[in-house]
Amino acid sequence: GADPWVTYKDGYYYYTHTQGNKINLWKTRNLNELRQVSPVTVWTPPPAGPNSKAIWAPELHFLDGKWYLYYTATDVSNDGDASRYVFVLENSSPDPQTGKWVDRGKLNTHFSGLDGSVFEHQGNRYFIYSAYVGPQSVLLISRMKNPWTLSDKQIEIARPTKVWEKFGGREILEGPQFLTKNTGKVFIVYSASACWADEYSLGMLTADATS
Repeated sequence: GADPWVTYKDGYYYYTHTQGNKINLWKTRNLNELRQVSPVTVWTPPPAGPNSKAIWAPELHFLDGKWYLYYTATDVSNDGDASRYVFVLENSSPDPQTGKWVDRGKLNTHFSGLDGSVFEHQGNRYFIYSAYVGPQSVLLISRMKNPWTLSDKQIEIARPTKVWEKFGGREILEGPQFLTKNTGKVFIVYSASACWADEYSLGMLTADATS
């Protein structure tokens, strides 16, 4: 599926991907057996409102003793990039396939955008997403006050400047993912150009781990 995401906790892998009109979770002890697992629909959007259509790029995270689902959505009555934002759901159940998912609303990003992701590094928690800025999609990063609130300092760390980031009639950086290993470096892998273009590709940002 599009926008796949996997997280691991207590012996289980939890998998999800874009469904468009709902969020499903798969649970398995062995990813090789994922195709034999039946998904559980854990959330469906309301019939109206800012998060009522185009449910994209869900990510499941376990933070501060609770589960959180970050996802992109737009308004069924005002569909489009200008009303596309990242939202978050919260669940205090030990198993994210059970319990009640509480709507924590839209994250306080400075711009509309999509593909929000969360990571922790050197004792700090960060949020990164693809923001619509003018005709482009750029990558912004912010520290998090809590799992549903960003700090006011939201910094652009990359914008499309390379030829291979501008195919398909758009200038796009999206789908950022943080990676680290004990090498003294940290990395952010992202998708570049329009997803409908044959030239759709991956780029990577690199920084010192202490920067």
